[in-house]
Amino acid sequence: MLFRTLPLVALLALLLVGAVPASGQVASDPTLRIDLLLGGLDMPSAMAFYAPGDFLVLEKDNGRVINVVDGVRQPGWALDLAVQSGPEQGLLGIAIHPDFPLVPRVYLYYTPSATGADTSNGTGLLTRIERYTFANGTLSSPQLVHTLAAPAEPQAHVGGPMVFGPDKKLYAITGDRLQEGGLQNNPPLTVADDTSVIFRMNDDGSAAPGNPLSASGLNLSKYYAYGIRNSYGIAFDPATGVLWETENGPDGYDELNRVAPGFNS
Repeated sequence: MLFRTLPLVALLALLLVGAVPASGQVASDPTLRIDLLLGGLDMPSAMAFYAPGDFLVLEKDNGRVINVVDGVRQPGWALDLAVQSGPEQGLLGIAIHPDFPLVPRVYLYYTPSATGADTSNGTGLLTRIERYTFANGTLSSPQLVHTLAAPAEPQAHVGGPMVFGPDKKLYAITGDRLQEGGLQNNPPLTVADDTSVIFRMNDDGSAAPGNPLSASGLNLSKYYAYGIRNSYGIAFDPATGVLWETENGPDGYDELNRVAPGFNS
């Protein structure tokens, strides 16, 4: 499903393609239109469909997960996490297990608050990926999948997009966290600090077999690609199975990249 974990911005971009003049290639479809389905959101960061017409929406700065059924927002929240929001931290990514609802798991990528309450000040805990059981409109029973080794500071270029591939492995992107180390092509590569990479993991967070990267004395077993500055989008082409990611430039030169195993961006 192409739209299963597509971020809201990417979804809108797909709907708008052709509506804005461009000097490059343009796709134009006069049958495309935009309808307001859900309003009143506070900093929405990502969404994921778990059934036709049913989806979960994330709110970045308050850590809330909203459940929408047949286009109708359900009362309360599926989950409310205490997050460290910062400039680019907070509740950032979501993925639905490929065998849902048989395996009713939902994966979230976020930076927990160190105070137990939502905050944008100070330093949060290490960013993590957790999986939850989704039943009766509620996310519960959190289990840690992966804790990023990257420092809690700085609060920029944290990434967050996640998707399950055709191989049923979890792919998740983290940005460079302004580290300027080996994983950012600033040699030597002396530490695997979980920055600038696309992870490829089993659904329990262990390293998926067949990952392409290795280095003497370093644990790169979960890494599928590296050199990622920062990203807000990742998706598999449903026709070809090819992985694509969007990448943000400093103030321009944004990229759309085809990601092969071992890709260096």
